Amino acid sequence: MSIKLHDVWAMPQAAITEARLLLTLGADPSCLYEDEYGQKVLLDRINNGSVCPKCASKFEEFLKYAGVIYEEMCEQTPINIVRGRKCSSGVLPLCLDGGGMRGLVSVVCLLFASKRIMGDESLVNYFDWLIGTSTGSMLALSTANGRTLSECFYLYWNMKRQIFLEGSTMSRNYSFTRPFGAALDEEQDVLFKDAARASSAAPTYFEPFAYQDRKFVDGSFVANYPLNILFKECDSFSKHNNRIKLAGVVSIGTGEPAQSERKYKSGTTLKAKAKNMAHVTTLILEQVVGQDLTAVEMAEERCHAHNIPFIRISPKGINVRIDQIDDGKLMDMIWTTLLWLVDNVHEVDKLAELLFKLLSNPDDRKPRSNTIL
Repeated sequence: MSIKLHDVWAMPQAAITEARLLLTLGADPSCLYEDEYGQKVLLDRINNGSVCPKCASKFEEFLKYAGVIYEEMCEQTPINIVRGRKCSSGVLPLCLDGGGMRGLVSVVCLLFASKRIMGDESLVNYFDWLIGTSTGSMLALSTANGRTLSECFYLYWNMKRQIFLEGSTMSRNYSFTRPFGAALDEEQDVLFKDAARASSAAPTYFEPFAYQDRKFVDGSFVANYPLNILFKECDSFSKHNNRIKLAGVVSIGTGEPAQSERKYKSGTTLKAKAKNMAHVTTLILEQVVGQDLTAVEMAEERCHAHNIPFIRISPKGINVRIDQIDDGKLMDMIWTTLLWLVDNVHEVDKLAELLFKLLSNPDDRKPRSNTIL
């Protein structure tokens, strides 16, 4: 993969997207720094016109940060735990937010954390429960079905144009009149494809999914965060005298916008009304994918009240629509995610500390040099 990065960098028609993609999946960029190869090739491409000034700045930024990103992600000493061990002090859940194509943010966060903490892509195997809504359910089901995180990345990347089609409308009606059943539904054997379809029937994109005598819409449309589902499930068990002990709670988001500049005034002209209506539409979609952080704050407070470790990783500065399919804009989003992870690597290391505490042998829990702990 590193050799391919070397070759891609010199290709006259190669965009920055290809280089960023390879780095994200673990390509070693050191070849670009040997004898200033990367800088020399970039100058040649700028001079011959194969790289425009706007793109040149992205290539230069890549050279500036690629080495740091790779070092923080792939060149750390893995934590010392018994491989394959499960937590014995309680249930360890992994909650994966919804967010359409922003699910790539979650995949990249897990890839970065897994390679930094474990030295490979095995991180998700150490969680007892995988809880996801909408795009998070697809990621949870994919990993539970044995796909690696890299495979999940390609799954998202390759399927975007098959899922998010142009011209989607809100022309369908939905029924929410069915009452909820008992606190604990009877256990059912449900196919992975049916579970994924039921949790990802996002309004404006898909028809409600019918399973047996029930209709399902996007999981994040009626339950903004899988954290809510986690605690509802725990409460349901408690009501039936089968209390679940949580050893910790790990929540992976799909990113949060840096700031909002939307206005919700109606306006006086037709043009102004239409513009502000677009802001309201965006607000509704953000509620669908859960950018209101109240649920996260409540979950964190609940965990702290019960002395349950709570870890949340969700990069800031992600302002991409859930139905974005443009490769360049998606890769800009992924690049923003990588830079945030490098700047906030201590958040990832909190997860490493929790896993080390829960999964290591007591005799191994001593301070060690040259590790992330």
